[in-house]
Amino acid sequence: MLWKIIWILFALAVTGYCGWTLQVILNQKKAWRAFAKKYKLKYMEEGMFSPPGMFGKIGGQAFVAYIESSNGFSFGQSGSWTVLEMPFESELKTAEITMVSTDFMLEMQQADWLQSFVPDHPAWGDNTPLYSETPDFFKNYLDDEKITSLARLKSAPKAGYIFMVDQEGSVVSYRTRQPLDDPKQINEAVKIIRAVVDAWQKPSKARLADKKFSGTLAFEDDDEDKAQDQNLGQEPSQNNAAKNTEDEILPQDNTQQDNKSINPESGSDKSVQPSS
Repeated sequence: MLWKIIWILFALAVTGYCGWTLQVILNQKKAWRAFAKKYKLKYMEEGMFSPPGMFGKIGGQAFVAYIESSNGFSFGQSGSWTVLEMPFESELKTAEITMVSTDFMLEMQQADWLQSFVPDHPAWGDNTPLYSETPDFFKNYLDDEKITSLARLKSAPKAGYIFMVDQEGSVVSYRTRQPLDDPKQINEAVKIIRAVVDAWQKPSKARLADKKFSGTLAFEDDDEDKAQDQNLGQEPSQNNAAKNTEDEILPQDNTQQDNKSINPESGSDKSVQPSS
């Protein structure tokens, strides 16, 4: 008799858990579908019990959302993350910097070629480190907007994060154990990562304010043009010099604001063509 009671209780617990999980999935899909429709994103799902996904552009900025799980789709499992990401272009071409939450700190500590440092800024508020091979460069490079945007990212409740700028590409990733089953939750998370993207797409105000700013090689695309000029025994042309000067003093155009609920919006990237 006792065993029957135990089995009944176990069956009820399993049934209740499955019902709760299904409800979470359905609520999440409803919220993601609504968010994707509002911002004209591509929504994806493979079946009733499969996790949702969406990708596209928000205000011209690339965006992707998906479920990352190594042990199947379940928000109770340690390997499951709801991930919102925005890749972006930075003015930095060789200098690299990374910030991760404690969930990913072990990987950073194993990268022994990186040095950690903590920004000396009132908005930072704790000892969360940034990692770079050139920490002295970034101590001078970081401006208020860049530091404040990262401080907001690392302070997001119930969320992990990965922020990375390197030569292969830059990305900010918001990661949470929560399913984000309300469009307002998604919107708030997107605001946080979008603020980081907008701040790091702009030239550093600290660099623009200092004409003798050290570390200018961090902003060069590569050494190909310089090598070509040296091989020809010529100095760079005046047109190229003028364009380089213009790049260093003019911020990117950030006038596009087509979605009022996510603020601010970023502008389109501007590439500089070599003069003939």
